[in-house]
Amino acid sequence: NEILRSPIERRRLVNVLELLKPGWAASNPPECPYAPLLGSWQITSRWFLTDGSTREADAEWHFTLVLGGYGVQDVLYRKGNPPERRGTSIRCYDRAIGAWRVCWMVPAGGEFVTLVARVEDGRIVQEGGALDGSSLQRWTFSEMSGEGFLWQGEGSVDGGSTWMLDQVMRATRSPG
Repeated sequence: NEILRSPIERRRLVNVLELLKPGWAASNPPECPYAPLLGSWQITSRWFLTDGSTREADAEWHFTLVLGGYGVQDVLYRKGNPPERRGTSIRCYDRAIGAWRVCWMVPAGGEFVTLVARVEDGRIVQEGGALDGSSLQRWTFSEMSGEGFLWQGEGSVDGGSTWMLDQVMRATRSPG
């Protein structure tokens, strides 16, 4: 292979392969506030629409450790949605700011949000904004136990002066 003939390219490949080895970061992974969420969950979701009405749907949410314990990835989708309509978050600890960085995306829907997560009073509070600058977002995990949790999504279009509850998801651990 032409690309791997260069010593620099071979060294880069070796470096990448080292990162992919199991346990590469196990010597010093950060404490993970998302640990209670690891696994699979059945979700009942309710959206609060601007006209005052609500919409409900059932969903699944799956969380797993990635990157040797330095990250958590989830996949969230409404039951029956095709794969391209599913969303995912990557959460990685950033030692420089002492917090977790979160990136949520549904690429097919053009939905991208970045947040910073901190633990506050036993809750995980994730705050940030849509990449297009249209809104601020505050997404909170609370009531976390081995059997379930509550997720609440709030949005602000006035720079955080006021917040509107956009969505609530109640999770119950999937059997098995």
